[in-house]
Amino acid sequence: MKKILFILPVLAMVAGCAEKLETPALEQQGRLLGISVTCSDFPDMEAPGTKAVEDGASTKFTDGDAIGIFAVKDGAVMEDCRNVKCVYDEASSSWNGKVYEYAGAEYFAYYPYSEDMSDKGSTGEIVSAFTETLSSVTDQSTHALYTACDLMTAGNTAPDTENSILDLSFSHAMSMVEIVLPQIEYRTSADTEPYYSIPVIPVSMTVGGAAVSPYMVEPGVYRYIVAPGSSVSLSGEYESLGKSYGYESTGLTVSAGKYKRLKVTSTTSSIIHTMSVGDFFMNTGELVSKDADLTAEQQENCIGVIFWTGNPSVTDVTLRNDWPGCTHGLVVAMDEIQSNWSAEVNVVVNDWIKSNTSYLSIGTTGDDANTNNIVGYNNTLAIDAYNRLGLAESADIVNAVANVLEYRAANPVDCGASGWYLPSVKELALLFMGDGSIWAAQDDVAQEINKSLEKVSGATLLTGDYWSNTETAAGSVHRIEASGKITSTRTFNTYKVRPVMAF
Repeated sequence: MKKILFILPVLAMVAGCAEKLETPALEQQGRLLGISVTCSDFPDMEAPGTKAVEDGASTKFTDGDAIGIFAVKDGAVMEDCRNVKCVYDEASSSWNGKVYEYAGAEYFAYYPYSEDMSDKGSTGEIVSAFTETLSSVTDQSTHALYTACDLMTAGNTAPDTENSILDLSFSHAMSMVEIVLPQIEYRTSADTEPYYSIPVIPVSMTVGGAAVSPYMVEPGVYRYIVAPGSSVSLSGEYESLGKSYGYESTGLTVSAGKYKRLKVTSTTSSIIHTMSVGDFFMNTGELVSKDADLTAEQQENCIGVIFWTGNPSVTDVTLRNDWPGCTHGLVVAMDEIQSNWSAEVNVVVNDWIKSNTSYLSIGTTGDDANTNNIVGYNNTLAIDAYNRLGLAESADIVNAVANVLEYRAANPVDCGASGWYLPSVKELALLFMGDGSIWAAQDDVAQEINKSLEKVSGATLLTGDYWSNTETAAGSVHRIEASGKITSTRTFNTYKVRPVMAF
C-alpha cells in the first residue's frame, strides 16, 4: 500500500499542580508524623496507568496508591525509616504508614512504591535505578506497565515539628511523549463541522528506533514514558480508509517533568456522508452507506447496522457517565441469541435495584418509570448487578442479560462505542417501528434494517419476537413481536435476544 510521510512539529508542554492530602498525627511514642503530599508537572494531562490521574491541571492520587519514604540524618539513611510504605486511603484523604520524627532528620520519597528501592540512599539513586530499568522497557501498554515507569520523587524535606506533619512535594522525574493520531471525520458537506469521528488504526510505533507499545489514554491518543535529558526519535505508521501512512520526528529533547506532544495531521481522512438508518457499522467505527455493495472484506468487518440516529444518552444517564462520546446513534448486532428472560422470578427485580443501587428504574410503574425512554445500557448494568449481588436463589438469574454480556465479552469493540447490551422496550420500538411513542410508531424500520442485513454474509434477519430489559411486574417483561406490537409476557418463555450498542 502507498505510504505518505508527515514530518511533525513539536510542542513543549510545561507544568504545575498541587493537592494537599493529610493524615492526623497519632498520639504514639516517637511522634508519628502525618503525611501531606503536593505534586507537580505534566500539566493539563491525565497520568494514565499511574492511578494518579489529572484533574484539570492537578494530579490526584486515588485509593491504594503507595509511596516510599526515607529518613536521612548526617548524610545516611536511618534504618528505622528506610523505604517505609505509605498507602493512600481515598475515603479519609489520608496516607496510612508509620513514619516517625527523628531529631535533625530530613525525609525524601518517591512514587510508585517498590520493594527494590530499599537499598537506595537518595532520590538520585532511585532516579538512576528507574532510568536503567526504563532503558530495557518496550511495553507500557497497560495500567501497571505505565505506572512502573512514571516515577515521581520528593527531595529532602524537614518536617513541621510544631504540627508533626511531613509535607512532601513530588514532581515527575521521567519525561513523556504524547502522540495524537488524526481522526476520520464524517461530515454532511465540505464546510460543516464533523458530527462523528473515529481514530485511525495504529500499526506500529518506535521510540529511539525500538518498537514499543504505548499506553492508549483515549482512542487516538498514546503516551510513552522516556528517560529525561536525551534526544529521542519517534516514528510510526497508521491506517486510514484502506491506506497506510507514516509519521516521523527526530531530535526531540525531553527534560524531567516535561512532555512533548506530537500531533499527526492529515487532510485525507474527511468523508462527506449523511448518516442514516441502515448504514453499516464497521469494527473500527467506520461507517459505510446502506446503498453500498459491500466487499468481502467489508462484510467480514461489519459488526452491526445503524437503526436510529440521535443522542441516546439524553435519557440514559448511566450511558452518559460511562460513555460521554456516544451521542450519535444506536447499532443492532448482526446475530442474536435464543433465551428465556429468566426462570419463574417471584420477585420484582426493579425493587431490588431501587433499594440497592443508584441505577435508573427498569420498571414501567411509578413516577420513575422509563417505559418510553432509551435506557437499555442502564438497565443492562442494573440487572447485571442484581445477577451478581442480589439473588435469592440461582433460578432468579436474568439469563437474557447474562447471555448478552457473554456476547459482549466474545465480541469486544474498540472504537469508542458502548459495547453490546440488551435493549430497553423503547430501543426495540425504535428498531422495529421508528420514533414516536412505543404504542403508536408506525415506520417499518425492521424492513429497512433487514435490507442491509441481507447484504452481509452470515447475518441474521430480524424475525420473530425479542426480549427487552424493561420489567412490568414480578416474572413479567416487555417483548416486541415481529409485527412491532409491544406486549408483556412471562419471563420463562423462550424468545430472541438481539444485542444493541450506542456510538
